[in-house]
Amino acid sequence: MNRNVSYALVAVVFATSLLSCARRRALLTATPNVPGATGVVQIRDDPNGNVQYELRVQHLAKPGNLTPPANTYVVWLRAPGSEAQNQGQLQVGDDLEGRFVSTTPSRNFELFVTAENSPTVDSPSGMVVLRTNVQS
Repeated sequence: MNRNVSYALVAVVFATSLLSCARRRALLTATPNVPGATGVVQIRDDPNGNVQYELRVQHLAKPGNLTPPANTYVVWLRAPGSEAQNQGQLQVGDDLEGRFVSTTPSRNFELFVTAENSPTVDSPSGMVVLRTNVQS
């Protein structure tokens, strides 16, 4: 095989492998409850065919400073035709930033954050602070 063809073939294989692991992102939309908050979700496929997502937020007020005050933020995932599932607690530091990482088998889903009194609630309250839709 010609050396140039070999290099081209290696380049195509390498580019294809990079694209399969490429990160995608979705911006989170803040609600009027926290108008200054911003956030992004980085999405990538894991080796098992699941979707790993990393949520990063900035300028998110401490939950106790909301009206009405809350104790914590909870991350929710809702796949089409399903109920919202509690993914866990989003902790916000004194710098008003937070990070949350998880994995889901769902390819398309709504991701949102609510202010709650407990991190173990079974269903979301009406106080949504950030949201986005993910289409993989």
